[in-house]
Amino acid sequence: METKTSRFQKPLVLLSLSLLCTALWGSASPAIKISYELFHIGAGDFFSKCLIAGVRFFFAGLIVILFEMAHSKKVLLPPQKELPGLLALGLVQTSLQYILFYTGLAYTTGARGALFSSLDGFFIVLITPLIFKGQRLTMSKILGCIVGFGGLVLISAGTDISQLAGFQLKGDGAVALSSLCFALSFFYAKKLMTRMSAATVTGWQMLIGAVVLIVVGALGGGKMYMGNGWKAMLLLVYLCLLSSVAYTVWSVLMKYNPVNKVSILKLFTPIFGAVFSTILLRENPFTLVHMSALVLVCTGIWLINRKS
Repeated sequence: METKTSRFQKPLVLLSLSLLCTALWGSASPAIKISYELFHIGAGDFFSKCLIAGVRFFFAGLIVILFEMAHSKKVLLPPQKELPGLLALGLVQTSLQYILFYTGLAYTTGARGALFSSLDGFFIVLITPLIFKGQRLTMSKILGCIVGFGGLVLISAGTDISQLAGFQLKGDGAVALSSLCFALSFFYAKKLMTRMSAATVTGWQMLIGAVVLIVVGALGGGKMYMGNGWKAMLLLVYLCLLSSVAYTVWSVLMKYNPVNKVSILKLFTPIFGAVFSTILLRENPFTLVHMSALVLVCTGIWLINRKS
C-alpha cells in the first residue's frame, strides 16, 4: 500500500481516497445514533458511550494491525523507543478527543456540535505555518477558511442561524477542543510516520487510546446492552471497519502530502453526514441549503489549495 509514494500524491487519487474517508466518517454519526438505540445508551450516559467507543476503537486498531501483518507477513510491533510517542498519540487522538467530544455533546445542540466538531481542518490550516517552514498563511487561505466555515454553518443550522447562538464552554468549547486534539495529533502522527508505517502508527495508537476509554467507561459503570443481538453486533462491526479503513487511509494521505492540503478535505464530512442522516435516520431531506453548503465548502477548499 505504501510502496509507491507518488501514487498518493496524484490529485485524483488524493481526492478519491479523501472522499472515501469523509464518506465513512459522515456515515459514522447516524450509525452511532442508531447504535445508542440498539445498545440502550441514554443521551447523558457518558460512561457507556466511552465503553462502546473504546470497544469500537480497540477492534478497529486490531483490524489494522492484523491486516498489515497478513500483508507484510511479519509481526507488527513498534520499536520500543517509539512506545512513548505512540502512547502520547493514542491518549490525545483517541482517548482525550473522544472524552471531550462526548462530554461536549451532552451540553450543546446537534447543530452546534456538528459545526464545532468540524473545525480541525481550519485549525490545521492556521497552525501549519507555525510548524513547517515555507508555509504561509495567505489571503487566499484566510478567505477559503471563511467561505468553508460559512458552508459548515449552513450544513449545521440551515437558514436558522439562531441555533448556533449562545456559546457554552463546557459544551461547544469541549467539542471545539476535541477538534483541536484531532488537528494537533495529526502533526505529531505525521512525524511518527517518518519512522514507522502508517498502519503501525494508526493501529497501535487506536489500541492504546481504546484501552483508556474502556477503563474509564468500565470504572464509571458503563454498560453495553446486548439484547438486540446480531443487529447491534453488525452495526458495531461496521463502526470498527469504518474507523480502521478511514483512519488508515487518511494517515497514508497525510504521510505523503502536505498536512493542510489533506486536512481541509475533511470539510466534506458534514456534507456526507447530512446525506447519510437523510438516508438512515430520515432527518432533514437534502435541500437547496445543503447544496449551497456543498458549493461553499468546495469553494473554500479550492481557495485554500490554490497556488498563490
